[in-house]
Amino acid sequence: MKKFKIIDFWVSVGLMIAIVVLCLAKDIYFIIVGYFIVGGWQILSMFIHFVKKWFTQRGTKRNNYHFTILLILLYSSMGLIDKEALFPLFIILLFTAPFQAIFYCWLCWNEITVKMKRPLSILK
Repeated sequence: MKKFKIIDFWVSVGLMIAIVVLCLAKDIYFIIVGYFIVGGWQILSMFIHFVKKWFTQRGTKRNNYHFTILLILLYSSMGLIDKEALFPLFIILLFTAPFQAIFYCWLCWNEITVKMKRPLSILK
């Protein structure tokens, strides 16, 4: 689990840095592609966490974050019925998605550095 979490954290950070560099070096439109790449990676990671039941106990930050993302995905699926309902969500996500990605990285880092330490290693 710890190896996966470390890889998950560094892949997320690497993807975000790569997208920022591409936006600055090439074109700002890479940011839209970056939303899907980083978001797709993090949704895959959240699915693995959910299946393996890693830090997903009720009331934890990860569980609350998973629930929030699930609500966003369910609301997005309403676009199949009413496309006009998606516009407000897309505007909100345009500004909040980078903060969500950063929060997810912080959540992974916190789980690696704090929650996965054994009690004896904290005393040293």
